[in-house]
Amino acid sequence: TNTRILFINKSIISNVGFVVDKLIGLRSAESLKPLETAREDEICFSSMRYEDEEKKQWSVLDCRKMVNSRVFEMPYATA
Repeated sequence: TNTRILFINKSIISNVGFVVDKLIGLRSAESLKPLETAREDEICFSSMRYEDEEKKQWSVLDCRKMVNSRVFEMPYATA
């Protein structure tokens, strides 16, 4: 598999990462068009949403909002 670990910047919180099995990659901000729709009810996304040239919608992951949410759980692996 192509599983990767994506770590959150330590200025937000230390020792937190995500196990991801699919990573699409970064997009240039110049190629994205801001959308007016807000998603305030999301625990881990900011209200900023964008659309690319292919009409795919993108949301901004708000790591600080996510790790401060009571809903957020950090599973751990045991060896």
